[in-house]
Amino acid sequence: MLEKWLRLDANLPQEVRTKLVHDLRRIHSAWANWYLEHEKYKEARKAAFTAIKYQFTPELGIKWALTCFAPALARRISPKMRVISGQ
Repeated sequence: MLEKWLRLDANLPQEVRTKLVHDLRRIHSAWANWYLEHEKYKEARKAAFTAIKYQFTPELGIKWALTCFAPALARRISPKMRVISGQ
């Protein structure tokens, strides 16, 4: 839905567009982590690349490179997605 808003509404205020781009980068990066944890390296590479298209960060650049050239290493060092109840 966020991607659709970004594509379809050229009249969004800049601060809303900036927030959407940031959130989309974060979401795709989290998907890349999930794919790495489940050894779905091709999907992880695609998700990391999509995150970079929204907003480049050095960490994402490293994540993408590792998913391409050393996916098992990327899997070992990717942050685990944890839900901590009560916080």
